[in-house]
Amino acid sequence: MTAKALNRIRKLDDAAEQAGGYVMDPAKVKHDPQKEQDFMMLRRYCIVNRRKMSELTADDFRKAGITNS
Repeated sequence: MTAKALNRIRKLDDAAEQAGGYVMDPAKVKHDPQKEQDFMMLRRYCIVNRRKMSELTADDFRKAGITNS
């Protein structure tokens, strides 16, 4: 990888960090019913347990019924 490419990547990373993280055009996201169900389960878990999604641990994912598969 060239120094020029690395510099562009660093600039992109910095811009993404300032904007709150990377984002993707929702129109380009593939529909995945299982992932949507996992998200709904996590959201429900967070509401019931008064936790932020950013605070969840691997144990929380297991408790919410989400596995790595």
